[in-house]
Amino acid sequence: MQILRYGVKASVTVDETAGNCTEVSYADMAGGMVFIPNGSSVTSLKFDVAPESGGTFERLYDKDNAEVAITVAVDRAYPFPDELFGCGAFKIITNSITAETIDVSVKG
Repeated sequence: MQILRYGVKASVTVDETAGNCTEVSYADMAGGMVFIPNGSSVTSLKFDVAPESGGTFERLYDKDNAEVAITVAVDRAYPFPDELFGCGAFKIITNSITAETIDVSVKG
């Protein structure tokens, strides 16, 4: 899988299976946005995180032990959840049963 590093904007592959998703390096980043394009079947986002790029990924939960998830719609942009801040890399997991491409932007 492709690893996005230090990019301002990139197209990433998202899917319901983490192994099919693009890894986004986040170690030197502090925030970002995800953009859901017109025609997408994606309606929800979850995140698998790792302490470093190429590491072992685990599902992201918040301080109350609730899975971090975002409900999304087409033609809209959403900020990354604050809970991503401490991870070194992440993958975006969706409800889509087929791989799709969405855009993300990351900022340090």
